Amino acid sequence: MTSKLRLRNQEIAEMCLKKIKEIKEDPKADLDKYLTAIRRLPSTIVSNGLISAMAFYKSKEEKKEVYEIISRLLQKQKLLNFKENEDLLDFLVRIDANTLRFVSSQVLLIATWLKRIAEVELREEE
Repeated sequence: MTSKLRLRNQEIAEMCLKKIKEIKEDPKADLDKYLTAIRRLPSTIVSNGLISAMAFYKSKEEKKEVYEIISRLLQKQKLLNFKENEDLLDFLVRIDANTLRFVSSQVLLIATWLKRIAEVELREEE
């Protein structure tokens, strides 16, 4: 079990690192905006629940890209019946409570990895 967990964490960390590097290479990206939104995501999920947190991130222009990142990374995991062109909120409101708990734990794991990597990759050079 430990080796599977380790591999799962590595897979998620790799996906997050790739996404953060794409953001960093985009000359139009506001890195401070991304860093702030990503830093707040794990605590927003814990405080408000996954559906509320994702609805909030989708509704705010400065956070919407983070919502899209979470959606794409969750789809890449292919753990659930989350279709590629389906909206994350539509998916979250149609699943059962047990699946929602599982998805919440997966999104929190993704959000935590995004935060760790973004803090290293997106902070301003000192």
